[in-house]
Amino acid sequence: MKRRMKRARSKTPGRPASRHSVKQNGDKTMYVAMNRFLVKKGFEEAFESIWANRESKLTDMDGFLHFDLLKGDETEDGYVLYASHAIWRDEDSFTGWTKSAQFRESHARVKPTVEYKGRPNLELFTAVEGLSIKNWDA
Repeated sequence: MKRRMKRARSKTPGRPASRHSVKQNGDKTMYVAMNRFLVKKGFEEAFESIWANRESKLTDMDGFLHFDLLKGDETEDGYVLYASHAIWRDEDSFTGWTKSAQFRESHARVKPTVEYKGRPNLELFTAVEGLSIKNWDA
């Protein structure tokens, strides 16, 4: 039985929403790579500076679509949650990035001292369904 999807409605006038299925082995896939960091309170500016001043090589890579650095809440034990959120066309594109010279170069730079709680936690996702506003960058 084929599942029918409800028509998506935008809450913003003049910006139609678009709901889409994401095919696992078809033309449309999406792969999300997120690294979660717990940064000790007081080191937020230094951590954000690392990202703001880096020479990113992501846009050199085939299959790279989008990147955001996200800041979350402070934890009870005095750390601030951050997540780097990169969207790739598919898993092969992300894997290609991790094996590239650009990846090694981007991660080899000396960085300002920041105190972390543990190592970054890498989480990987394959999209199975999506909803967006058409031309959301506009």
